[in-house]
Amino acid sequence: MKFIFKRSVINIFIFFITISSFSQVTKRYSGISQIPEYSRMGGATTKNNINSENVNSVQAKVYLYPTYDNAAVISTTTNRKYSISNINLNLYSNSFDSEMSSDSLYVFDNKWLKSVEINNTMYKVYFDLVESDYKIYQVIYENDNFSLIRLDKIISKEIRDPLNINPPKISFGKGINYYIKNGSDMTKISLKKKSILQLFKDKKNIVMAFAKKYKLSYNKEKDLKKLFKYYDSL
Repeated sequence: MKFIFKRSVINIFIFFITISSFSQVTKRYSGISQIPEYSRMGGATTKNNINSENVNSVQAKVYLYPTYDNAAVISTTTNRKYSISNINLNLYSNSFDSEMSSDSLYVFDNKWLKSVEINNTMYKVYFDLVESDYKIYQVIYENDNFSLIRLDKIISKEIRDPLNINPPKISFGKGINYYIKNGSDMTKISLKKKSILQLFKDKKNIVMAFAKKYKLSYNKEKDLKKLFKYYDSL
């Protein structure tokens, strides 16, 4: 009995140490301004020129999420973790923004970020060799060999009227590019049957049969996750 009691006490002690250690790893804050060392994160504070009248319209065009009210876990390149509930992905600047007040935003420096998980969706920062810049990508699927990632962005298009001598109007919309990341290599890919099946190499016929059986699409992210998961199980 004494032995059982002592073992129980030891287990409880270990449990509380584990919980305490975890709480020290991820520090929780409602906003970026509450983090004591936020000024040393490499980001910058900028003026928010969006007034209350058009904030919903601008956020719908520029940001991925409707509001800043999003729960996120931020992992930094200095191996620190923070949990905040005020963040959004700016598609125009490809940056994470946190609303500090009604007239100011904190713009995170991508170089300082390793990953950001928002509402159970994982984003990772990788260096773009073509543009020599750090970019934010959403992880669709990831295994030991490669990752399927997407880059959300704002695209612009000129609308010209041949009968009008005035400068063309600029139309803005949202666009998505998909990539396969293998080590440091990143290759742009289209979500088409032929392109996706090439990733499965010698098992592509098995995967194709699986997709046909369960009527899975090659251009829908939720179906691609099922295909990659099945491929990894083979």
